[in-house]
Amino acid sequence: PNLEPKVEYVEIAKQINQASLIVVGIVKHEKIVRAAKDPNSLELREVTVLVEATLEGLFKEKQLTFYYFGEIGGWDGPPPNFITPGARCIFYLVKDGTVWRATTDAYLSHTRIFTGRHNIPNAGEKYQVRQTIARLMLLPGEGADLEGYPGGSVYQNKALAMRLVGKVDVSKLLRSLLENPNPTIRGRACIMLAEFPLNELSCLDQLLLDPQTSSTDRKDGEKLMHPAPNPLLVH
Repeated sequence: PNLEPKVEYVEIAKQINQASLIVVGIVKHEKIVRAAKDPNSLELREVTVLVEATLEGLFKEKQLTFYYFGEIGGWDGPPPNFITPGARCIFYLVKDGTVWRATTDAYLSHTRIFTGRHNIPNAGEKYQVRQTIARLMLLPGEGADLEGYPGGSVYQNKALAMRLVGKVDVSKLLRSLLENPNPTIRGRACIMLAEFPLNELSCLDQLLLDPQTSSTDRKDGEKLMHPAPNPLLVH
């Protein structure tokens, strides 16, 4: 396709507003279709997605193809756009002529899902789209990687969810996990609730009394329950 780069850093919240199509799916293929002319230019890439759900717009096919311009040189600044085959992601797209393309080029224009597959209704309105994305970021679904659930990806998802729906809604989502049968999920939900900026410590007593709590969560919970004094405030 005869596309030109549109390079501008855009926050995910703004990309949601700009997108005319938002889909959840697994990357099937990703390939170069127009090589960069030099290290300072961008290469055009084609992505094929196996669509699991449509959050915004109309798309009834099981497979979607879209394009984006990717960076090939060194990078300094906001996260660049790297799309990995096999990854489950939320893609924010706009129409350009007869083809779909990413909302912005070079910079991150999709959201990776680490929580497995979910049963996703059509969100419809923009705020409902944001609520759905927040749930996808934080609530474990089918095939969730529970070993990786305590990892940094969940903390990144927590930060994004708060930007999309605010602290109150994120707190509700995390509190819904405190009775989850899996101790890993219960523990991480409590720790994320107790940490800044939510600072909800009420779940820590139960966490520390639970014999299934992992050693990592127990250690983190004790630190949050009994924080070390700030040496700058000690006279």
